[in-house]
Amino acid sequence: MKKFLLTALFALIATLTFSQQQPVVAVFPFVDRYDVLTRNEMDMFYKMFINELSNTSRVRLVDRSLIDRFLRDIHVYEEDWTYLTTNTDMILLGEIGQIGPRIMITISLINDITTLQEMSRVSLSVANKNELFNKIPELVQNMQNEIANATVQQIPEGLQYEIVDGRTVTITGYSGNTTILNIPSRINGLSVTSIGNEVFSEYVNLTSVTIPSSVTSIGNLAFSYCSNLTSITVDNRNPAYASIDGVLFEKSIRTIIKYPIGKTARNYTIPSSVTSIGDGAFSGCSSLTSVTIPSSVTSIGYSAFYWCDSLTSVTIPSSVTSIGEYAFQMCRSLTSLTLSRRTRVEEFAFPETTQIIYRD
Repeated sequence: MKKFLLTALFALIATLTFSQQQPVVAVFPFVDRYDVLTRNEMDMFYKMFINELSNTSRVRLVDRSLIDRFLRDIHVYEEDWTYLTTNTDMILLGEIGQIGPRIMITISLINDITTLQEMSRVSLSVANKNELFNKIPELVQNMQNEIANATVQQIPEGLQYEIVDGRTVTITGYSGNTTILNIPSRINGLSVTSIGNEVFSEYVNLTSVTIPSSVTSIGNLAFSYCSNLTSITVDNRNPAYASIDGVLFEKSIRTIIKYPIGKTARNYTIPSSVTSIGDGAFSGCSSLTSVTIPSSVTSIGYSAFYWCDSLTSVTIPSSVTSIGEYAFQMCRSLTSLTLSRRTRVEEFAFPETTQIIYRD
């Protein structure tokens, strides 16, 4: 009897542990836009798909009208949508169609629920209805592989955050010691959409940071004075930001946001698409001796090159119309600089020891 009870207890613990590890997947009724299947066939197909999927995921069946209502008016149905996003890791949307004589089924995986941004999709083309039903295990297996790749990330130790209006997450601080930090796209079932001001400032252990596709707002000086940071990488699906060779830009590569301090290159050429050098973009980059600013740039932000104390060569093109406070302050090796008289220069933009030569 004792042996039986222990066995039962261990089985229960294993079941609970497995259940907790399984992602929660909300599956909406599939759409058949061309009436490829009869109503009964569609119901049967959906039920067989759900049964297969339930082997590796915790499935929640949701009325498809919730997404339609959400897209029409987020405020009216905010309570329902918050419930869904709080208790769901990802969403599956399926559609059956037809191309010529062949039947097509496409299933989309959404793991950024707040923005409904699709992560990936699985498609299957079959010759007839019988083949469609026979291919359900293969279809589900392919979908399970995608789900496994999209499983919610663990919250890195020391990462501090707050939930905003019960809908999104903002990263507010960091006290960890890791060298490589992967910011999760979701925390507690909600999308991480914002990184606050100076969140990672002066964390000397960081060498690499990855920003997920969900983040659409990064605060001022978020990565300032991270002396060993060599790379900031942005998920290429991110709609607001991008990275090139570890340098952070806004998506259209028109603003350079942060050149990591830990980079050891002596020279850097700003891409020709850039029109703005952001606040603190190069601050503290003591390895740089030369920066080439293209003629596309019109503004240089606050403290943009602050304390680049090895910088000896920089040409400010006549296209630049404004230079912010402290932009080149503490650049003690910068002995002279050529500047247009039409450029508006804020206070303390240059060290007193820098000779300003006006070109017109």
